Formats: sequence, structure tokens, C-alpha cells
Amino acid sequence: MGAQRFEVNPAGDTFDSFAQALSLRTINGFFLTEKFSLGLGVGIEGYKTPDANFFYDSSFQVFADARYYWKNEKNTPFAYADFGHSIQINNNFLNGINMGAGVGYKFSLGGKTAFQTSLGYSQQNSKMGLHKERYPMGTLRAGFLF
Repeated sequence: MGAQRFEVNPAGDTFDSFAQALSLRTINGFFLTEKFSLGLGVGIEGYKTPDANFFYDSSFQVFADARYYWKNEKNTPFAYADFGHSIQINNNFLNGINMGAGVGYKFSLGGKTAFQTSLGYSQQNSKMGLHKERYPMGTLRAGFLF
């Protein structure tokens, strides 16, 4: 989930407004080394602008994910970076590029299962003709590693 500034640039004029986002993602990856992993992710992300219902603007995302864990231990900090493409779900959102990066911490839950939480920055860009949209946001994410 995150909070962001929402920018629309139709025909050269810029409009700024505060928006909120909620996403659900899964990343399927593997460790190349004990500290570095690569994965392919898919997800859905919905945006709520002040004048719209939730998920009025939404996208399906396909992205690559890279993570570096500082230590090869059960509890450790990590850094991540994502880059991919967003596909429009409804007519209110344009296709475009999404990217993000951040830092987090992995907490062992026993065995190979862990809980991860992170803070980061994410941005969704889209363009169709003169119409451009940009959704930059700070993110708070939580998930499980198994």
C-alpha cells in the first residue's frame, strides 16, 4: 500500500492531486547465491484519486524483481529493485512502465519460512498520445518468503 502524488498531463497542462494505492503481488524467484535472488512477479494495483472510487484506475503488472540480503542468516536486512510493465485492466488506465526500489528486513518464522517487510519508492508511468500519467509513491510492503 502507498500514498502518492498523482500527475496527469493532458495536452501540456499538469494537474497534481493526492492519491492512494493498494496492490497484491506474488514474486516467484530463486537464489543465484546465498545472498542474491532474482524473480518474476505479477500483481494487480489499484489507485484511488480524490474524485474516483477505489480501483477506478487499476493495472495488472508483470515485473522482474532482484533482492540482495546483507547476511546469509535467518534474520537480515535486504534491498530490492523491481522493473516491469503495467497492462490496463479498465479503460481508465493506460499501459506503461512500473519501477521501484527499497529496503526491508527478513524475520525468520522457522524452517525456510520468513516474514518480510519493506519501505520503498515505486513509480508507475503511462502515456497515450499527449496524455501522460505518473503515479510516484512511497510504499510499505509486507509478505512471506518460503
